[in-house]
Amino acid sequence: MRLFTNTADFKFIQIQNNISENDVLVSNPDVLSIVIHNILDNAINNTDQGFIYIYGITNECRYDLVIEDTGLGMSEEELAK
Repeated sequence: MRLFTNTADFKFIQIQNNISENDVLVSNPDVLSIVIHNILDNAINNTDQGFIYIYGITNECRYDLVIEDTGLGMSEEELAK
């Protein structure tokens, strides 16, 4: 996430990483890194100012990694594609 710090600061975006160090995620670390990088890049590019929240939710045997931002989002038409 350090890669995004300068751009986020320039755009007055605060990135809050609330992932606990105790959370364990079994995954291919290279693929996961690319996915998170792409999502954060998209969030910063589409947010003029505000926040990007990163957190995890444990549901039984599943871990949901959540990245939310205060950017414009997508229209219903874009989501339907």
